[in-house]
Amino acid sequence: MALYGIGAYYKESVYQDFIDNDCVCIGWKIKTAPSLFSILTTIEVTDLVYIKSYRHGLCIKAIGIVIDSNLIDFKELGKGVKVKWLWQGKEKIPKSYLDKYNVYSNTIYKEYNEKIKAKIISLLSSA
Repeated sequence: MALYGIGAYYKESVYQDFIDNDCVCIGWKIKTAPSLFSILTTIEVTDLVYIKSYRHGLCIKAIGIVIDSNLIDFKELGKGVKVKWLWQGKEKIPKSYLDKYNVYSNTIYKEYNEKIKAKIISLLSSA
């Protein structure tokens, strides 16, 4: 089981759209952002995803488990995968948790930071 962080801001927030449609998506076209789709296609059923923002530091907004990893066209949201949401809230992550190499402003990334992983598990266990 892997953990992925994903942003939910296009020209405006699509956070609620992700929640309402039980999905996470890439707002870019495949031709425009092939690297992002390469990451998206590595996501498997039972992987965890978290919706994040990184405007004034990392903030976790929702955590879910992938229930269908086939790429689905969610119309205006773009292509993505189906998710069952397990936790929603707003959890600011302390700067001391973040690595020097920062990927948190990226659209999507696989999470390797052990402190972030532990925080995700903690949030899920409190749900």
